[in-house]
Order: sequence, then C-alpha cells, then structure tokens
Amino acid sequence: MKLRKNKRESGGETAAERLLRPVAFGTAGGILVTLACFLLFALVMQFQDVPHIMVSPLAVTAAIIGSFFAGFWAARVLKEKGLLVGSICGLLLFVIVFLSGAAAGTLGDGSAMLVKLIAMLPAAALGGMLGVNVRKKRK
Repeated sequence: MKLRKNKRESGGETAAERLLRPVAFGTAGGILVTLACFLLFALVMQFQDVPHIMVSPLAVTAAIIGSFFAGFWAARVLKEKGLLVGSICGLLLFVIVFLSGAAAGTLGDGSAMLVKLIAMLPAAALGGMLGVNVRKKRK
C-alpha cells in the first residue's frame, strides 16, 4: 500500500483551499495595480492643474482598475468560477482599502465607501468572468 504525500495528490483539497492561492495572488496583484494607478494619478496631479474635487473620483477609479485586475488574475489562475473568485477578490480588496482609510483617518462619510464598494465588486466580478473566458493566443 502506497501512502500519498499530500492532500493535492489524494484529491482531498477543500473548496476553500482551492480558492486561497488564486484569491491571494489576484488580490496582491490588484493591490499593486491600485498603487500604480495612485502613483500615476499623483504624477498627473503634480504636473497638471487638477481640481481638488477630482481626488476622490481618481481614487475610486484606481480602486476599480485594481479590482478588475485582481478578479481577472485570480480567475486566470483558478480557470473556473470567475464570478465567485472575482467577487471575493473585490470584497477583499475593498476591505483592505477600507482598513487603510481607517488607519489613515480618511474614511469620510459612509456614502463614499458605499460608492467604492458598489464600484469595486462588479469590476472585480467582470474581471473574473473575463479571466476565465479569455483564451490564450495559440502559436
């Protein structure tokens, strides 16, 4: 009788364990994309006369772009359940944005966070759906 070395070989991996790596990978990528967008917008604001009222919409735009890529990359890794994995990534990224805003003391009113949540979840879910359905180019 041969013993199996790990759960993956035995097929005993739970659904949560299967989602953990893609969600972590996608969320980390989404954070990096969001930070890159923040840096790009900061550069634009440094050299252009951007009204102060545009700061919040630019922050929401950066969060939307990061959420989209988080869902996309997580779904590409998992290769299935794009809507679910994208939504989980979007929710996790929202929690990170919320906690970082709370730590910085810049939460503002609840409606701004609600707008971010309403914008980030569908963007991440759409990214997840596209991540599963977009085919690699064949050579």
